[in-house]
Amino acid sequence: MSNLFTKSKRQTLAYVMIGIWFILGIVAIVFEASLTELAAYYSAGSVPVLGYIWGETSRPSAGKKE
Repeated sequence: MSNLFTKSKRQTLAYVMIGIWFILGIVAIVFEASLTELAAYYSAGSVPVLGYIWGETSRPSAGKKE
């Protein structure tokens, strides 16, 4: 399990964001929130994450090597 999060920053970010989105989806369903508004949140939250992943793919920072 420890190797799951040590591959790269992009992979770690993807796993963390998927986990957060999953938890928020469950919470929204339990509290009967509007799933349309939740979908808007997901799409708005995806843009910076995808931008970061694309930027790291194009020009990796000086962090962990892949």
